[in-house]
Amino acid sequence: MPAKTPINLQGRLMDMKKSNSQAKTQLYMASVVSLFFIFAQLIGGYYAGSIAILTDSAHLASDLIGFSISIISLNIAQRKSDNKHSYGYHRAEIIGSVVSLSSIWIMTLFLLGEATKRFFIPNMVNSTLMLPVSIMGLCFNLIQMKILHQDDPESIQDQMAESQANKIKDPSVKESLLNDGTVEKKPSEV
Repeated sequence: MPAKTPINLQGRLMDMKKSNSQAKTQLYMASVVSLFFIFAQLIGGYYAGSIAILTDSAHLASDLIGFSISIISLNIAQRKSDNKHSYGYHRAEIIGSVVSLSSIWIMTLFLLGEATKRFFIPNMVNSTLMLPVSIMGLCFNLIQMKILHQDDPESIQDQMAESQANKIKDPSVKESLLNDGTVEKKPSEV
């Protein structure tokens, strides 16, 4: 019979693995779709002469880099603790975030340089090609949003209310807390 502890660590680990698995699946799907649209927008932006479309392609590329780093970080974070890393490898997710953010800043600086050049040396933009490619980019962003946010957890407030409600023994107070996030006192308690 397993020892009783106030915190169900095994349950939390199983929940974390399930959550990480779902996150990786969503990241893989978004990565495949992103890769296709990066190339489509690069080609369309080049032929249209539009830095706006190239910027959106760079945005998708930074997303793809972020997805890749997140997948790697999730894989590392799932490793079990050992003698050297007694708390496990959960900090890999934080390091991954820093690397992802750094890549975004590098792309931002590059695009700022390109935009500055275009300011002094204007380029003709093929608007008949730019418009359909831009609409395609918008559609892709909506698809990507749907992929990444299909299984969003409850809001933070709902999670906090449920956590607080689980600590309360009085059923009427517990029900009140879960219904509107506030605890109402009974008339006898006033």
